[in-house]
Amino acid sequence: MIRRPWGLWQYSTSGRVPSNSVEDHARFLWDQLRTRRAAIEKVRSQPGVYCDLRIWLEVSDCVASFALPSEILLGLCSLCQDVNLSIITTPPEDRSKAAPPGNRM
Repeated sequence: MIRRPWGLWQYSTSGRVPSNSVEDHARFLWDQLRTRRAAIEKVRSQPGVYCDLRIWLEVSDCVASFALPSEILLGLCSLCQDVNLSIITTPPEDRSKAAPPGNRM
């Protein structure tokens, strides 16, 4: 048997939550994973295993934010080593193409 040097397991809420709210997605994810804590901890305890939570948010403005209830964030954080937040915004050059030069803010 040949063992791979690494592997990946991923669970995405994309397409499972009919909302653009980060809170709705985080709540759904927590509802799915909290009942599987023992299995997740068993996998995490194996040598060389790394587990993280990734929140990826794409927005069309240059500024974005979101809030999460602390009990949900704390619960999700308890299942992993790190939390990675990615907020992807529209580049300034793309925004300038959309508005005439005199109308930019």
